Amino acid sequence: MLNSLDYLAITRLDILDGFDNISLCKGYIYKGKELQEYPESLDVLQNVEPVYEELPGWKSDISGCRTYEELPENARYYVERIRQPFGVPLGIVSVGPDRAQTIVLHNVF
Repeated sequence: MLNSLDYLAITRLDILDGFDNISLCKGYIYKGKELQEYPESLDVLQNVEPVYEELPGWKSDISGCRTYEELPENARYYVERIRQPFGVPLGIVSVGPDRAQTIVLHNVF
């Protein structure tokens, strides 16, 4: 929040290939109340309860995808869901450890 974001980079999306569902933490509850921001205090953070949203997995190998459109629908949904709270464009998605497995969506360099 201090430095702001120009775009979002998601690396190694391929690691999630085998999951039926993916749990996305979308917030925290502290003493029965939902926090509006990430806790600054470690004392608070160690006592929060995460709030998860279950997203469908894609159960397919995405390591060969070279464009965003080639990603399975559920993988694209996951990426867009992660991006939403930040309100910035998606710049990079990598689907493996090699440079050729990096999908660049916007002119980010």
